[in-house]
Amino acid sequence: MSTEPSPSARAPDAKPAGTFYDAKFSIEAIQHEPYEDGFTWRTALGALFIAFVMLPGLIFMGLMVGQDLGVAAEWVTIILFVEISRRAFLTLKKQELYILKYTASQLTHVAGGLSLGGGVFAFLVYQRYLRESEAFRAFGLSPIVPDWVAPAGDAALSGFLSSAWLPAAGVTVASMLLSKLTQLSLGYLAFKATADAERLPFPMAPVHAEGAIALAETSRDAHATNYRQSCFSTGVVLGAVFGLLYVAIPTLTSAVLGRPLMLLPIPFLDLTRTTEAWLPGALTGLSLNVGLLFVGFVLPWRIMVGMVCTSIALHVIGNPVLHHFGLLPTWRPGKDAIETQVSNNLDLYLSVGIGTALAIALVGIAGAIRSSFARRRGGGDAGFDLRRLWQRDVARGDPPTWAALAVWIAASLGFIAFSNHLVNSALPAGERFSLWWFVGFAFFWTPLNTYINARLSGIAGQHAGVP
Repeated sequence: MSTEPSPSARAPDAKPAGTFYDAKFSIEAIQHEPYEDGFTWRTALGALFIAFVMLPGLIFMGLMVGQDLGVAAEWVTIILFVEISRRAFLTLKKQELYILKYTASQLTHVAGGLSLGGGVFAFLVYQRYLRESEAFRAFGLSPIVPDWVAPAGDAALSGFLSSAWLPAAGVTVASMLLSKLTQLSLGYLAFKATADAERLPFPMAPVHAEGAIALAETSRDAHATNYRQSCFSTGVVLGAVFGLLYVAIPTLTSAVLGRPLMLLPIPFLDLTRTTEAWLPGALTGLSLNVGLLFVGFVLPWRIMVGMVCTSIALHVIGNPVLHHFGLLPTWRPGKDAIETQVSNNLDLYLSVGIGTALAIALVGIAGAIRSSFARRRGGGDAGFDLRRLWQRDVARGDPPTWAALAVWIAASLGFIAFSNHLVNSALPAGERFSLWWFVGFAFFWTPLNTYINARLSGIAGQHAGVP
């Protein structure tokens, strides 16, 4: 007698065996509980704590030692509020803790790869440096950079609240508001298309929420609670040990001895120069970041096997072959991994990345159209369900789809008008930047690139886009 459960006894979100989207976690797995509002006075206090306590430390780390606090700022805030609430005989909801985590991640993010913390004003520091840099002076760019990018001269040494910084600060705040409107509205539309209509698994989504769930677990199942807390505590200890070896010791020894003592190579073990004699142009190295190791345990195994095989085939085996046929002409012996990657990207892989991103978009759009027509002909429940785009889950807090679409269109038009005024208002009619580039970027490329990233995040938990 077969012991396999009947179809009616299986979980409603279970996926058929052997399908491509067989991630162990799915976004439905953490949405089985009733929806609750997480924006409360406690999360507002958490945001103030982050702004007045965590943010100054993040700015100091970025400016003084070129390091950022990473996700430590988020989890320190969450753990502190959990302990305070516990001693006040209060219980923080999972939704409140996740709002705290999201707020901390937004307030403490760094500007690109510059390790500059400070929220939306962080990049102004870099813009001021760039305008007065030797490179801009050598090319004669410093005098023609407008003041709404960054002020010039000694006036820039005053604070952001001074009159010299008002144009740049005003542009930054206006850009932030328009950007948030477009991000939230277009991001919601991409979520509806990939999570609701296409039902992609989003393998990394539960991972970002599990930490907050582990800390706020109030379930009656004591075994599940202890298991999650044990996993969280084990991860904290492993992360602390790794952070001590990887970051703390080099930072402290650099301050005391004048040069860092690196027990583990930062950012990775570079073997490119060692293997260049018999693998010219190849990227060889080993990352010792334990965080990447744990990400590998979470992603679907097919994705991981594909990434490893593709990386070895292209960057270790393929690069020497491409160099032999003259497709990587700027590579020279003696370059390290970063220099090799830059030269190879400019020679070939930049165009390959653009083509890959466009292919992801075309495959996703074609699959959505095909499966949508198949549904109309009675082809089953699999694939893209166009009707779900317009269905509103009121319990989840969904706004109407038409409202999100209207906000995105209005914010995009605002961005176009704002950018056109900044760029073209002081130029003669014959030298103005074409308005159609702004329109094409706002209404064609931005939604296409958003869909590319959303779909790849839903499949593999990764991001892709035109560099």
